[in-house]
Amino acid sequence: MKPSLLTPDAPLFHAGYVRVMLGVLQSRGLPVQRLLAGAGLGEAAALARREQPFSLREVDALVMAARATGASLALGLEVGQALSLSTHGPLGYAVACSPDLRHALQAVQRYGALRNASLGYRIVASRRGAALVVDERLDLGPARDFYRSVMVMVMLQMVQAVVGDAVGEARLEVPLPEREWRRPIERHFAGAVRYHSARLALHLDADLLNRPGITADARGHVQALEACERQAADDARSVEEGCSGRVRALLRTVAARAQAYPTLEAAAAALNVSTRTLIRHLAREGTRYQALLDESRKQRAWWYLQHTALPVAEIALQLGYADTRNFSRTFRRWHGLTPSAVRRHAGQPGASLGP
Repeated sequence: MKPSLLTPDAPLFHAGYVRVMLGVLQSRGLPVQRLLAGAGLGEAAALARREQPFSLREVDALVMAARATGASLALGLEVGQALSLSTHGPLGYAVACSPDLRHALQAVQRYGALRNASLGYRIVASRRGAALVVDERLDLGPARDFYRSVMVMVMLQMVQAVVGDAVGEARLEVPLPEREWRRPIERHFAGAVRYHSARLALHLDADLLNRPGITADARGHVQALEACERQAADDARSVEEGCSGRVRALLRTVAARAQAYPTLEAAAAALNVSTRTLIRHLAREGTRYQALLDESRKQRAWWYLQHTALPVAEIALQLGYADTRNFSRTFRRWHGLTPSAVRRHAGQPGASLGP
């Protein structure tokens, strides 16, 4: 899936993760308040009470500011190590109470995106057992190694919570260069590691997958999964109640920044829902993504013609039309005028045409 250009500004990371990161930075003697100011995130006291999730762009700014002030390359490993299972909410409790590792991975696969919408999780079966594969749902940008190293520690800690020291029997596959990362990772993990991979994955043999959890609690596991399901349902309802409005807001932001429009799949990712869910909720509201996209293109095309000197061919490309003639035909269908006619009229005194 192509990453959405809007996703970096979407609410993705639970605020608790950022507070843990600030605690790590403070424990390393770094100037937390100065870092927050440099990242444009305000006062530490306000962040301590913040409930709204953080965007990728906000966390990126904080990570880059920390690195510029002297934070080590392995900051992500330190943050990941500092994340307790409780930081992951009911999902963390579901993992800790899992009857075995297989059930724990199934919970992560289904509910992992509730706390961090930038990542998705898949269980991929193999001849020896299975792997938990982490999918990056968007371009993680300049701080991608930070996020990947956080996830290395999160995966290892979740496995360790279920099977204890047997976590060393797992095998890591990491999209990180060996030269820089071998020594930092070996401080935390004694198992086999494959570097320079195209993906982040944790491989587990069948024996390890089926090993009973050291803190297994069947009733607690069910209750935690029910809590995860309620949270997922709440998220879905918030989309359902105003899905078309959220799509319009997303497209307005794209237009304001002169960015390329996201595909249907990318728009769904930006709203943290599946493509099928987005289609279904828009249909209930009597519309489709293509209709909302055309609505935005119609308004944006008119604005370009009225307020810029961009050639019609360039406007067509900005709106996603590779063929200028196709754009002109569509524009005439929208407005009853050709783009050239609107451009000519825009230069006349007292012009009052409107979309």
